[in-house]
Amino acid sequence: MRAVVIGANGFIGTNLIDELLKQNIEVVGIDLFDNHLNAFKANPSFQCVKESITYELLTGILQSDDAVICLAAKRLSTEFNLIDYAANVQLNSEIFQSCIDCKTKNVIFLSSISAYRADQRCCREDDDTGAGNLYGESKCSIDHLSRYLNDKMDMNIKCLRLAQVIGSGERKGYLLNTLLDNAKERKPQTIYGIGCGERQYIYIKDVISAIIHAIHSSSAKGVFNIGIKGRIAIKDLAILVNRVFENPAGINYLIEKPEDKSVLEMDVTKTERELQWQPKYNIETALRDLMTYY
Repeated sequence: MRAVVIGANGFIGTNLIDELLKQNIEVVGIDLFDNHLNAFKANPSFQCVKESITYELLTGILQSDDAVICLAAKRLSTEFNLIDYAANVQLNSEIFQSCIDCKTKNVIFLSSISAYRADQRCCREDDDTGAGNLYGESKCSIDHLSRYLNDKMDMNIKCLRLAQVIGSGERKGYLLNTLLDNAKERKPQTIYGIGCGERQYIYIKDVISAIIHAIHSSSAKGVFNIGIKGRIAIKDLAILVNRVFENPAGINYLIEKPEDKSVLEMDVTKTERELQWQPKYNIETALRDLMTYY
């Protein structure tokens, strides 16, 4: 078996390639950028393809027994617009069409918890998602497309809807990474309001474990929620980060600031039952493991 990682140069892609190579799995990494792939280029089991991702490129690379992992996408940002939405759908449509034409059935697409509304208590894969932003709508559209292709084209596409990822090397600016950086530098945490919003997380090592498990579950198909069971309030997360990192600086609550009170959690029962996978790390053990990288 060979793994073809599309969008290989990012945070998840590099962690995935590292583990795949450790497991003696041949890897083709495709990305327009390759600055984070240099560490793998001396490995004879790794092939780097530094090109834009197109149907023509992929049909020249894919083989029927490959596992294809789709990581490339326009990421969520405050500037994400309809053009970005269309780009995500177009890109993955080309990827799926190339897989169909090359008879490559085993496909893993990384979806997002953003596909769900933030006003539901525990979201299942078969819920009416009603995403709250265009990024989530783009992921939801691709999830729906994959269902159609699985049904009508006999594909085995697995859409893994990831909770917010905990990890060293993830893009700065997110709440958790800000909390981690403050704790490392012994700075006080700053929370808007009382920090009552609640979120679900998943550790990067478990993300990689879930993807590799999906690769080996070649006949599985459908949408699967990937996250640590349960959720944690923002204020409790800040307290936990400070405790694990032994940060004495405490927390400043800016009561006058408007806070995000939304609650977002995914039901992971289907993943445990049908994909037969569950995370190894809870939030505290993930943070303690993460300390070794900070």
